[in-house]
Amino acid sequence: MDGTTPKRRRAPETRREEILQAASRLFGEQGYERTTTKQIAQAAGIAEGTIYKYFASKQELLFAFLESSVIEPLNAIISGMTGAPDEEVFATVILNRLDLWHERHEFVKVNIAEAFFNPQLAALIHEKLFRGGTRAMEQFVRGGIADGRFRDIDPGLVLRAVVGALFAFSILRDITGPDPHTREEQARELARFFLHGLRAPQPVEPPVTPLLPLALLW
Repeated sequence: MDGTTPKRRRAPETRREEILQAASRLFGEQGYERTTTKQIAQAAGIAEGTIYKYFASKQELLFAFLESSVIEPLNAIISGMTGAPDEEVFATVILNRLDLWHERHEFVKVNIAEAFFNPQLAALIHEKLFRGGTRAMEQFVRGGIADGRFRDIDPGLVLRAVVGALFAFSILRDITGPDPHTREEQARELARFFLHGLRAPQPVEPPVTPLLPLALLW
């Protein structure tokens, strides 16, 4: 016996979620590389072998966590806001990312720091956290380009810059202390900035009515 007391009569989806929660907490506390499946099993109150009934490896555990907490909420937002104003869509997406940082910032900070020295982890985080997190938005922006709402840009390049800016914004907020604005206010202001930039709206010039030749006035 390894000292754990397996939890019995738990639904498979409940057991799977318990394993995911234990893994994400340990990944956030000590990093991906230093966390073992034995530690995850102990934190979840199960035998280590039970993990492999639900996940093929520790890497798949990380994939599953990023999928459920990073990708699925974003896909749900985009698919559920079809036809909504662009600014509202961007504000909702940004608020979701700010909330995610607020709830999971220890996980993100610890594992991003580790990724600088762990190429395998860096590849996983890039594919699932950054690349995966922009796929739905890329499709949304491409649709806007196709119907003329957005100017012709490279959506992948621009959205990577937006994700990077939000990531840096969140880190600096942790360093500099609380912001006087709510996350909802931050999301709306950032959405306006990403959509419209710094330029003030240009006044629309009224159409010029051509002057009739004097001969026609007689």
